[in-house]
Amino acid sequence: MEPRALAAIAGQPFLTPNPTYDSVAAQYIGTPLPLLGLVTITSDEESIYASLDNADGWEQRSLQLLPQGAALGFGGLFRNAVGGQLVQEHERGRIVPEDGTWSAEQATFYGQTSRMGRTENYNTYRFKVGEIVVHGPAFGEAVAATRDIYAGAEWSAGGELEGSLFFVSHLSSEAKRREDERIAVAYIGELDHTASEAMWLLLSFVAGNRVHALARERYTAAGALIDVTHHRGTGIGAGRDAPFRPFYSNVAPDGFTVMGTNIARLLRAKFPIDIVFEHLHMATSGNIDVDAQHFILAIHCAFEAWNRKLGLLEWVDDDCWGWFIGKARRHLLSLIYETIGPEMKANVASALRHANRTTTAWRQSEFFRALQINTSAPDAQRALDARDEILHNGCFLERWEDLTPEKRQERFSDVQRLRKIVLTIIFRLTSYEGQFIDPVTYQNGNITRVPLPEALFKVSVPAP
Repeated sequence: MEPRALAAIAGQPFLTPNPTYDSVAAQYIGTPLPLLGLVTITSDEESIYASLDNADGWEQRSLQLLPQGAALGFGGLFRNAVGGQLVQEHERGRIVPEDGTWSAEQATFYGQTSRMGRTENYNTYRFKVGEIVVHGPAFGEAVAATRDIYAGAEWSAGGELEGSLFFVSHLSSEAKRREDERIAVAYIGELDHTASEAMWLLLSFVAGNRVHALARERYTAAGALIDVTHHRGTGIGAGRDAPFRPFYSNVAPDGFTVMGTNIARLLRAKFPIDIVFEHLHMATSGNIDVDAQHFILAIHCAFEAWNRKLGLLEWVDDDCWGWFIGKARRHLLSLIYETIGPEMKANVASALRHANRTTTAWRQSEFFRALQINTSAPDAQRALDARDEILHNGCFLERWEDLTPEKRQERFSDVQRLRKIVLTIIFRLTSYEGQFIDPVTYQNGNITRVPLPEALFKVSVPAP
């Protein structure tokens, strides 16, 4: 497909945002005896639901198929409807209308009601639906391009993701609420799950909030619509704090290509960059103490993941250390063991056993050194020192309302310094080079690339 045609697909209107169907003849497939009736589908930007009215005594006929003496709990004809238990894939079904023009996939039963009257008797079965697939005029033909629709962003861009061309186009202009903002990304062919997640993470990062997946459209080489899959993502982030600003500090010309491709490479290598992004988006709560916790966890997640792949967990071979300390512990500490209580004795023994492990501070320092992140300034060190207080106490012991104006400013700036460290980690791990908004100064900042070891992107093969 030509780039111009792909750009046209990206920018065309999204015509059917929330599909609805009222009293359509259809059947639920996923039980030994298919459930037939009239189906109603309702949807909005947050969820998709289905209800099926059945009047042919399906439940009684289904019960007759069970072995004699079988006992079922609520929802037992569909799935094991027990509170607190995850729904397994085999416990989901699908709803298909008689005309075959759409299907409701990943339908999960959650309740039923009965109506009994003089003229009509029927049961209504209710389902939460994962996806609605609506067939287009070219249904069944080969896929040449795909377009994803998201809520929570409103700008245009372009690039390549792992060599696949894509265009981002805004479908709304100056929306008053983030929930009403719409953005579409079209790309050649179909992305796999990891590449799709990388694109979602990239769009969310640039937008400054988690964007919300709404639908995926597939097209033929001639631009004809094959089908639309309406689904729902994880919701728009609580707040917005974008690292870029239009007309002031834009993404570098190669930024989307470089960041998107390296996000995908990190995901494929099982590096938890997605968790780092999630903590960044969660740190927009408006509660500065809680935001600080998310920044600290983002930093911790990144350097521990780096260390697992490239660093040093123990100073010497742990088997050798275990053998040595097992032999030496009694001789080294026999006098101490005779004078301390059993609780302290256990603490000392545990400390000796784990003395071979590298320290958290050392692993963090090595990570910063490798990514050339300078945290030697007193302000940066003070901000990082907040980690110990938060991890040990669960929060800042001096609460915001008890601080003097000077201390409030110091804490606010320190938390913004933590945000800058998180942004720098993301930029360095994704090889981004260019301008961004410095969260400490609120002025243009500049980030440069640093060499990254190829082993960082090595895909781990699970042991047989």
